[in-house]
Amino acid sequence: MAENPLRPEEQGRQAPMDSVMEWMKQNEKLIAADDPDEAFPIGVTEGQKADEPVKKTPAGKRLQSAKPTPDQKPQRKGQSGVMGDLLALLLKIGWICLFFGAVLVFVVGVTVQSGTAMEPAFHDRDVVFYYRLDKTPEAGEAVVYTDEAGKLLVGRVVAVGGDTVEITAEGVKVNGYYQMEPYASGETILFREGVEFPVTVKGGEFFVLCDNRGEGRDSRILGPIPEKQIKGRVMLSVRQRDF
Repeated sequence: MAENPLRPEEQGRQAPMDSVMEWMKQNEKLIAADDPDEAFPIGVTEGQKADEPVKKTPAGKRLQSAKPTPDQKPQRKGQSGVMGDLLALLLKIGWICLFFGAVLVFVVGVTVQSGTAMEPAFHDRDVVFYYRLDKTPEAGEAVVYTDEAGKLLVGRVVAVGGDTVEITAEGVKVNGYYQMEPYASGETILFREGVEFPVTVKGGEFFVLCDNRGEGRDSRILGPIPEKQIKGRVMLSVRQRDF
């Protein structure tokens, strides 16, 4: 039986179909590949050849939008990722604690005022912060120092090396001049067990008095305070009721 010849209009349709079948035969290995990404390329862009593979990222995946599609769920961090973040946080906290610990040990000191010897400037139980690196205060500045037993005390410098101090019924004289002391309260009395006046302060020493002149263990009893016993200049104080 003779084959039916194609009509002219059908011949035009057959030509493209033959081209497609020819291409599929040439690329049957590509079409049958197990990896979907290696299969028949879908979505060939304009100007791209049919047998040209689709462009991929370095990881071998198709280029896609950075935003997840509605059917994609956001990935959650695994347990190892959470533990890593927690470890990093603890490490930061440790470094911060170490930094402030070093500051308190080498730079800033803290003590608590005991008693009323420094009133009215400092009251009983005030928290006093002092600067450890400043051990050469000037006259009029409050300092933290130690007595012969090593106890921390708060006082105020009234004279430095080279000055001569004398205490009379009228007040404190430094180098022959009575001092204006707005921070002082009460009469500046002498103690029987104290030093004899006038006193000349040597270099590297400081004559320290308490603001409440009726109390306190200061240079009237201890004599001039050596620089090694000066722990630092007072920076600020905080009242307990302010907490």
